[in-house]
Amino acid sequence: AGAPSILSAHPGSMDRRRVPMPAPTSSASSFAGSGDSVVTSDETATTIQKDPSLADGEKMLADELSNMTLNERETVLDDIHGVKSTMKETDELHAFGMQMLDNQIGKIEREKKEMYLRVNFLAPKLARDEKLKLLYLRSSNWQPHIAAERYCKHFQVKQQLFGVANVCKVILWDDLSEDAQQSLLNGSFHMHEDFQDKSKRVIVVNSPSRWQYHHVLSHIQAMWYRNFSSSYSVETQRNGVIIIANFFGASSSAFSDSIQMAKYDFLDTMPIRVAGVHYLFPDTQLRPVFSFLLSAMPKSFRLRSRVHFGSMMENCYSLATYGIPMSSLPFETSGEFLLNVIHDTIEKSKLEAKAMEMEYLGLSSSSDDDNDDNNNNSTKKKIIWQVQSNDVILGRGGATRRHEGNIQFPIWVQQCITELQEDGKRLKLYETAVQVLKTKYGVRFLKRYKDDWWVEVSDSVAKERVAMCYRNLSKTNL
Repeated sequence: AGAPSILSAHPGSMDRRRVPMPAPTSSASSFAGSGDSVVTSDETATTIQKDPSLADGEKMLADELSNMTLNERETVLDDIHGVKSTMKETDELHAFGMQMLDNQIGKIEREKKEMYLRVNFLAPKLARDEKLKLLYLRSSNWQPHIAAERYCKHFQVKQQLFGVANVCKVILWDDLSEDAQQSLLNGSFHMHEDFQDKSKRVIVVNSPSRWQYHHVLSHIQAMWYRNFSSSYSVETQRNGVIIIANFFGASSSAFSDSIQMAKYDFLDTMPIRVAGVHYLFPDTQLRPVFSFLLSAMPKSFRLRSRVHFGSMMENCYSLATYGIPMSSLPFETSGEFLLNVIHDTIEKSKLEAKAMEMEYLGLSSSSDDDNDDNNNNSTKKKIIWQVQSNDVILGRGGATRRHEGNIQFPIWVQQCITELQEDGKRLKLYETAVQVLKTKYGVRFLKRYKDDWWVEVSDSVAKERVAMCYRNLSKTNL
């Protein structure tokens, strides 16, 4: 699989308001954060004693390189330097890739795709998104077995970051924690298609000095949101991205937190191909930090990693040898960040994420004849694309029976009917019970609509479901 060309926009015409970054320390054995402690050579040695495996990152990389074939090495070097040839994509390739990807998903063990199966049942439009699947195929060099594993895994990581309630929806800005939002506003994780290297690959900058959080998951949330809220052009998907890890001004906690983040094993779930990773450090004595990070990252990242030491100017000169000019970075050689770029990219990501959501939500259409709901063809149905835990699903099958709302439904019905009977409200008992279930427990009675969507049934259908449930409970209690 190859990498083609991308957008040619240049940031030179943008307004460059600046926010100063913490200046790097002049010490030869540490790098400082603003008002925070510094990482020293002694601290890195102590960390090695606590976890000796972390010191083997560069040895691990050397062993992996020595075991590669010549062609494999050339592929990695071509990625890093941006000299890979373009792969021609056709409709036939897309169709075949999709078919192979779906086949590979079917072969994955159930426990490894549990969250994917959940989304595929509750929000099938999201799970079957061909644009997202194409992202994973391209970022996996059209290797369907790798794309399938990463695709299923990303639903699992999404659930860990945002909770079960949000796994079936597009993640918006308001779904982020306050720490994640502030971290992005500070410029902790920046990506914009106007910032590219000489090979037209988008530059992604991760700056630990601007992280702000109480738990590392907040920054992982921020990184996830920026990756999944971007409408990547086809050129960007093919070319991949270059990651710049800028450790200038980073506090001592950023080092250990970087290791902790890498160990969450989420990097390979990002839907974009990483062509190269460059680490910027102000001090050569901090090389163990680089070794630690190497040991904790996925192999594909490790093979494409390069490290640079010295002043910011020296680091930028070194990046230039890889085709990464200073004009492609969202900061100056003085370390000053471009504030307008930070805000512009965040606003753009908000709009893009909202557009993705509307692409799913905006498909309201007229209903078909529905005798159960006593509706006619002119009635508009409200499309529901996210099933919630307290919804009751009408239908058959194991997935329906295992849904949380369906499991709790008999309990709710028993409590509701008992309370109504005790209050002497026997007239129109089941109709009243439906309204109580909706208001007290937040129940919606849903059924499948045109394979990809859900709609809420009428109260008369809901009443029949409540009556049937209560009759079954009565028989059980006899």
